[in-house]
Amino acid sequence: MKLTRFSSTPFQNLIALVRPQSASKPSAISLRDNGVVIRLGDFAKDGISALEKYLEDVDILISLINYTVILDQKNLFQAAKNVGRVKRVIPCDFGTACQPGRRVLYDQASLPP
Repeated sequence: MKLTRFSSTPFQNLIALVRPQSASKPSAISLRDNGVVIRLGDFAKDGISALEKYLEDVDILISLINYTVILDQKNLFQAAKNVGRVKRVIPCDFGTACQPGRRVLYDQASLPP
């Protein structure tokens, strides 16, 4: 992952959830070296209560996950809703509308609650 800086100062108030096994990867180290707070956790494996703790001081949630685990972010979004502080959620998939049966998330979003 590469972050582009818009100024010469380190990122402030930016938090990244990083899986424990990825904490020593160069990309995670680079984030930390540039002022990003690293929280160790796994959005796909941790329960909603753990996800709520990760999000307790977060205003904006930006999901940057691999498309193969797109459905796994549901608990993360539920935790963001439960916390009540998260004002905006930007999912990793802003796919275009399509015919039913082609994209699972689009089909699920179209269903009544």
